[in-house]
Amino acid sequence: IGGGGTGRIDRAEAVVPGSDAYFNTAVPADRSWPSAWTEGEIGTRRALRSDPYAFKEVWQREQEGWLGMVAASLKPGGRAAVMVGDGANIKTQQSILEAGKKVGLAGGAGGTMS
Repeated sequence: IGGGGTGRIDRAEAVVPGSDAYFNTAVPADRSWPSAWTEGEIGTRRALRSDPYAFKEVWQREQEGWLGMVAASLKPGGRAAVMVGDGANIKTQQSILEAGKKVGLAGGAGGTMS
């Protein structure tokens, strides 16, 4: 992202138009997230607790859903980077690669941290 080699990132270059509200919202110290941050979350603990046996299938469907939107939004040859945390008994990297393939994306590189 810009900055002209000064080490400083100019706000106009760094913030995607329309995302100002997201970047200007401070994280509450008590983690009581704004409601807009918790609606539509993928892979919630609530979903896991409500039906642990169906969770993996629901998770995979949700991955395919949002990755399908990414695939439809990319220009031909475009790239996307995905970072995901660990899942409840789900191999998340494998899940993302399978979902991506199903919606027409190809995995390029991956990595894990331990």
